Amino acid sequence: MRFARAGRGRRWFVAAVSRLTDPLHSWPLRWRLIAILIVLVFTSLLATNTVASALLRNYLLDRTRVELATASAPAALEAVRELRWETDAALPSNYAVLFMLRDGTVREVAAVDERFHPDVPFLAENDPAVNSGDPFIVGSTIGEARWMVVAGRLENNQGTYAVAASLSGVEETVAQVRVLSTVIGLLVLTACAMLGWLGIARAFGPLRTAVSGRRVSPPLFESMQILGKTSTLARLQACLLYTSPSPRDGLL
Repeated sequence: MRFARAGRGRRWFVAAVSRLTDPLHSWPLRWRLIAILIVLVFTSLLATNTVASALLRNYLLDRTRVELATASAPAALEAVRELRWETDAALPSNYAVLFMLRDGTVREVAAVDERFHPDVPFLAENDPAVNSGDPFIVGSTIGEARWMVVAGRLENNQGTYAVAASLSGVEETVAQVRVLSTVIGLLVLTACAMLGWLGIARAFGPLRTAVSGRRVSPPLFESMQILGKTSTLARLQACLLYTSPSPRDGLL
């Protein structure tokens, strides 16, 4: 039974590949070669773009995680000072701080440059996110923006705090890199198609001359079909014999 299923799977795969490749048989050989070249280059560029974007995103997220872990306590202290009217909070432009007091009230100090606010759930003092201090990611109260959050306890057991850093800059940077990579990829594909066209035309030049006797002639393979197999092979053989060096030429 297992071998029968494997055989049916192979037959289905072969049939699917045939349905995809059958229309290509009607294309001229030059177009097929260029299509193969473009597909290979496009696949490599797509894989490179995907991997590069993923690596860049992970690097920026790791950097934000380290910076947030370092700046969370000072940012919370600055926010406390602002709430007490001691001084203006010197928060980074993409930070927001939330205080969750024991009586259930939530107070937020957000940077003035950030329009949206992090959608952080209420964190009790025994919450695993508070005990571990590990960063976690939440959404935004408005829109699809994301925030990286680090939580901790307030002094004198008054409650907890959560310092959030917006990830909009990370997403914008990755999007810009993707756009730039896409533009460069399109330019590379266009250059490869043009060079492939010229290279194939140059490579088929001697064959065209051997078959038709002219550098400029009707399409090569259509000419071969008109001449027939016997006449085409005879012309190619005559061309090879004419251009092959004789033993005497090799001794001179």
